[in-house]
Amino acid sequence: MSNIQEKLETIGELKALIKQSFQPTPPAAAPQAPAGPAPAGAPAPQGQAPAVDPTTGFPIDPNTGMPMDPATGMLVDPATGQMIDPATGQPVPPQGGAPAPQDPAAAGQAPPIPDELVQALEDMSGMLQQLAQQVEEMATEHNELKDEIKRIKSEVGDAQDLAYDAMKEVRKGRLS
Repeated sequence: MSNIQEKLETIGELKALIKQSFQPTPPAAAPQAPAGPAPAGAPAPQGQAPAVDPTTGFPIDPNTGMPMDPATGMLVDPATGQMIDPATGQPVPPQGGAPAPQDPAAAGQAPPIPDELVQALEDMSGMLQQLAQQVEEMATEHNELKDEIKRIKSEVGDAQDLAYDAMKEVRKGRLS
C-alpha cells in the first residue's frame, strides 16, 4: 500500500509541475521609451552618483531603469542582454546579423514545450497506468474476499442452525 501512496505523492508533484507549466505568463512588458531620451552619459540628478548595473558595469538609465551602453547609447535588456533602441523601445538587430529573435507568444506562435514538462507527462502517464492496474487487481482481490466472507458466513450460519437444532433434540431427550 505504501508503494501506491508513494506513486500518488509523485503524481501530485507532477500534477503541480504540469499546472505550473500551463499557467499563463504575463506578457513581457516592452521597455518604455523615455519621455525625453537623455543623451548617453547624461549627468545623474543633483546629489546622487549614477547607479551602475553590477552585471554589465554600465550606468543605469534613470528614465527606464535599464543599463545603458555608454559606447552606443543603447539600453540593454538585463533579462536577455539584447540591445534596445531607447527611442522606440524595440530590440535592435545584432550588427550584420538577422533581426533579433521574437518571443514566440508575441509572434502568435505557441511557446516550445519544455523538455522537463514532456518528461513529467510521460512519467505521470506510466505511473497512472501502473496504478490503474494495481487498483484493478486490488478491486478483484477485494471482490474475491467479499465472496469468501459471504461463503464463510453462510457456513457459520448453517453450523449455528445445526447446533441449535441438535441442542433442542438433546434437551428434549433429557426431559423425557
